[in-house]
Amino acid sequence: MVGMRRDGWIVRWFYLPLLILLVGSGWLLAERRGQATDTEVRERLLQQAMEIAQTLDPEQVKALTFTAADRGAPEFERIRELMIAYGRFIQQRSLYSMALRDGVLVFGPENLAENDPLASPPGTVYQEPAPEDFAVFQNGRPATMGPLTDEYGTFISALAPVLDPRDGEVLMVVGLDVPADEWQARIAASRWPPILGTALMLAILVMGVSAIHWRHRQPAAQQRRFQYFETILVGSLGVALATGAALLAWEAEIRERGALFERMAATRAGYVRQKFHDIRDDLSALARFYQTGQPLDCDAFSTFTQPLTRTSAVQAYEWIPRVPAADRERAEVEACWEGFNDLGFWEFDVRGERIPVSGRDFYYPVYAVEPMAGNEPALGFDLGSEPVRRAALEKVARTGLMTATEPLTLVQETESQPGMRVFEPVFAAAAPETEHANAAGTAGELHGFALAVLRLQALIDRAMLRDVYGEGKIIVHLVDLMRGDGELLVAHPQERSDGHADRVDAAYLSQSLFHSVHPVFAFGRAFAVVLYPTPAFHAAHPMRAGMLTGLAGLLLAIVLTLFVGFLRDRQSFLEQQVETRTTELSEREADLAITLNSIGDGVIATDAEGRIARMNPAAERLTGWTLAEAHGQPLARVFRLVDPRNHEPLTVPAARSPAGGAARKKVYFATLIARDAAERHITQRSAPIRADDGTIKGVVVVFSDVTGEYRIREALRESEERFHLMFERHDAIMLLIEPESGRILDANQAAGRFYGYPVERLCAMSIHDINASTPDKVSLKGDGSLPEYRDDFVFSHQLASGELRVVEFHASPILLRGQSILFAIIHDITQRRALEQEMRRLATTDSLTGLVNRRVFLAQVARELERFQRYAKSAALLMLDLDSFKKINDSRGHAAGDSVLQHFADIARQSLRKIDVLGRLGGEEFAALLPGTDAAGAVQLAERLRQAVAERPAEIEGGSLAYTVSVGVTWFASGDSNADSILARADRALYRAKDNGRNRVEAESPPA
Repeated sequence: MVGMRRDGWIVRWFYLPLLILLVGSGWLLAERRGQATDTEVRERLLQQAMEIAQTLDPEQVKALTFTAADRGAPEFERIRELMIAYGRFIQQRSLYSMALRDGVLVFGPENLAENDPLASPPGTVYQEPAPEDFAVFQNGRPATMGPLTDEYGTFISALAPVLDPRDGEVLMVVGLDVPADEWQARIAASRWPPILGTALMLAILVMGVSAIHWRHRQPAAQQRRFQYFETILVGSLGVALATGAALLAWEAEIRERGALFERMAATRAGYVRQKFHDIRDDLSALARFYQTGQPLDCDAFSTFTQPLTRTSAVQAYEWIPRVPAADRERAEVEACWEGFNDLGFWEFDVRGERIPVSGRDFYYPVYAVEPMAGNEPALGFDLGSEPVRRAALEKVARTGLMTATEPLTLVQETESQPGMRVFEPVFAAAAPETEHANAAGTAGELHGFALAVLRLQALIDRAMLRDVYGEGKIIVHLVDLMRGDGELLVAHPQERSDGHADRVDAAYLSQSLFHSVHPVFAFGRAFAVVLYPTPAFHAAHPMRAGMLTGLAGLLLAIVLTLFVGFLRDRQSFLEQQVETRTTELSEREADLAITLNSIGDGVIATDAEGRIARMNPAAERLTGWTLAEAHGQPLARVFRLVDPRNHEPLTVPAARSPAGGAARKKVYFATLIARDAAERHITQRSAPIRADDGTIKGVVVVFSDVTGEYRIREALRESEERFHLMFERHDAIMLLIEPESGRILDANQAAGRFYGYPVERLCAMSIHDINASTPDKVSLKGDGSLPEYRDDFVFSHQLASGELRVVEFHASPILLRGQSILFAIIHDITQRRALEQEMRRLATTDSLTGLVNRRVFLAQVARELERFQRYAKSAALLMLDLDSFKKINDSRGHAAGDSVLQHFADIARQSLRKIDVLGRLGGEEFAALLPGTDAAGAVQLAERLRQAVAERPAEIEGGSLAYTVSVGVTWFASGDSNADSILARADRALYRAKDNGRNRVEAESPPA
C-alpha cells in the first residue's frame, strides 16, 4: 500500500506535469514550424513575382490595352508566351497580370490555357478584388496576401508591380496564386514531425509509467527483477529528446543556410538579368541609328559599335540589310567586306561547303560586322538561307519586336558553346519614339536588321565578373525554357558543369538541398537562371549545429540514464538493507535482555510515573535492590544520589518531570547510597524514553561505579591547588600558554610587574602581542603531547612601556584540569646578552679600524678556498701595507698613526664590494679577500685602491698628511692546498712592491 501511495504522489507531481509539458512543447513546435512554412511559401512566391515583374520589358507592357483587342497583338502574345514558358518550368499553375483601368482591375497576359477554369481572357474585369490588390497599385510596393476568396476560389497571392522606369508609375501588376488547400497542406505537412515526435515521447512515457505501476503490484523479489524500468524510461525519453533537438537544430540551420544561399543567388541572377537588359538597350540604340534609311557608311558603323563591343558581352554587332534580288550586284559592291569575301552573298550546301546564293526574291546578308577580327567568316552569309535564322527574321519582321534565334552554333564559332543572334528590325521610314514599337506596316518598308551575336558562355562569364566574394561557391546555369524541356545551355564556372545533366527539370532540381530559380525574359525568349551551391559553399558555411546538439543531448541522456540507474541500484540496495535490518532487529530484541544482563554498567528503566519497571543485574548489585523488590518503587527510593562534597540529596534530571521532557544530562561523581547504606561514587546518564509520536513513556538511567577514578581525581585536584599556590607566590616570571593559539591563559604577579601590565590584561593577550621576534621564531607548539618535551628559547619581549628586553624562555607542557598547556618560566637576560655581544665583537674585530681581525680573516680565506676547490669559482687576495708608516708614528705621534690607519680602512671599504672581506692582520698590514674576482679584476681593483689612497691625504690634528700603500696581488689556483700558500704568494708580491719603490701594485701568479 505504501508503494501504491508513493506511485500516486509521483503521478500527480511528476508524471502529470511532464505529460502537460510534452504536449505543450509539441504544440508550440508544431505551430512554430507551421508559421515558418507559411513565411517561406509567401517569401518564395513574392520573390518570383518581383523577379518576373523586373524582367518584363516596360515598353512592351505600355503597348497593352488590357482589352479584348490585345489578343493577337505581338506584345500581348510575347508576354503570354514568356509567362507560359516560365510557369511551366517552375510548375506554377496561375501566373497572371492585372491593370487598373477606370477604377476597376482588369486582367492581361497570363500563363493559363484558354480552357482552364481559372483563365481570364484579356480585358476581363476582376469581380471580387481585395483592398490589398488596389494597395499595390497605390503604393507601388509588392505584397503577399490571403488566404482570400474571390470568384476563382481561395488563394494565397503574391503581387509585384511593373513600374515605368521614367516616372515610377505602376503599369501592370504580376500575380502568382497558390490554392489555399495546397498552402494548408504544406503547413499541415510541416506540423506533422513535431506532432509525431511528441506522440512518440508520450507513448514512451505512458508505457514506462504503466510498467512501473505493474512492477509495484508484484512481490518484492519479483520487483527487483524489473528495477530498471525507470532507467529505461529516462534513457528512452532522453534519446528521443536528443533526436528531436538535433532535428530541430538541423532544420533551423538549413533554413539559415538556405536564406544565405538565396541572397547570394538572387544577387548573381541579377547580374545575369542586367547583362541581358544591357544588350537589349545597346541593340535598340544601333537600330535607331539606322532608322533614317540612309545608305550604309562602314566607318560610321564601326565608330558607333566599337564602344559597345568593348563594354558588353556581345561577340559582334552586324548590319543585315534586306536586299532584293535585283539589287544584289550593287549591294555586293558596296558591302564592307573588301579583302575578306570573294563569294559575295553565300550559303552552305548540303555538304557544309560555301556556295553563292541564288533562287530567292530577297537576301539577308551579313553586310558589316564589328569587331572584324575573328568574325570575318560571317561576312556575306545569307541569314535567310538557314531555317532557324530565317524563322527569326520572319518573326521579327512580322512582330516588329526584338527577337532572338533559338540557341545554335554560330558561323564564326570554332568551339562547342551555343550562341544566339538577336535581331532588331529597322524600317525605312522614321520609327516611333518608343524603341520597341516597330510593328510591321506602321513605319514603312523593312530596311533591314540590327543584329547582335551572342556567345552565351561568354555572356554568363562576363556577368559573373562582378562576383568578387562568392567566386567558386555557386554554380550558375542558364536554361532555355522555350522548348519546354529545360535545355541547359551554359554554366558558370564552366568546369563545374561537367557531369551535370543536359536538361534541368523538377526532378533534377530536387537532387540538391539548396537551389534557386530566377527568370530572365529577353529578346522574346524565356530563360531561367538556376543556381546551386558548390562544395566550397558548404565548406565555408558548414552545418554542425544538428550534430553537436544531438551529441550533447545524447551525452546528457547517457549521464541522466546512468544517474537514474545509480539511484535505482541505491534504492534497491537500501530496500534489501531494510529487510535485512528488520530481521536483525527482531533477533537483536531477543538478545537485548541477555546484553543488559551482561554489561557491567547498571541500567534502570522506569514507566511514565517514574516507577521502576526494569533493572539489570549490575544495577541490582550496585543499589542492593533486586528487580522483584524494586519493581513499582519510585526511582528516588531505590536510586538515592547525594553530592559527594556535602552529601546534599540529588535527583536524576530526567526523573524530575518525565512528562515535561527534560533533556539528557550527565552527572559527574555523584554518590550512590545503596540499600545497605554503602556509598559508591558513580557517573550516570539519564534520558527520557519516547514513543514514535514523541510522548514520554519513562526514563532510562545508566550508571557506572567510578569510586577508584574519583579518588584519583581528588588527588589530582589537590596537586593542582598546590601548583597554583606556587605559581602565584613565586618571584620568577611565569605564564600559562595555550600551545595552538599562543593565548596567555594565566600569569603570576611577577609577570605583571615585569611586563608592566595588570594580570587581567595579560590574560587577555597572546604571547605574540609581547614577542617582538620574527613569527617563525615564535612557534610555541612544540610537541606538547609528549610529557618529557622541554624547550628553551631566547626572544625579544616588549614591555608596556615600549622597552625591548631580551628574555630566556623556558617552556614545557603540563596537564592542568585535563588540558595540555605550556608552562613557561621567563628570565630577563638583557644585560647578560649585551655583555656577550660586546665580548664577541672584541674577539672578532680590530678595535681601532672596525675591520675583522687576523683570525677571522684567515678563517674566511680558508672557507673561500673550500668553495673554490668545490665549485672552481675564481677568487683573489690582496696584501696591503702602508708605506713608511713607522716614520709617521715617530714624526707625528701614535695618535696621528691611528688616524691614518682609520683613514685607510674607510677608503678601502669604499673601494671594495660588499661581498669582499677586508681585515687588519697587524700594525699597518691589511689584507682583502675578493670572491668571484679573476686576476685581471684583482689587479685593476688594487690599482684603483692605490690611486685613491695616494690622492686622498688623511686629516690629522695640525693639517693633512699624505701617505701611500703598496699592494701584493695573487689569486686562487687548483694547486693551493691551504690558505697559507695563498697568503705567502701575496706577501712575496707585496715585498716586491716595497723593493721596487713602494706605492705600487705587484702580482704573483700561482705555480703552474
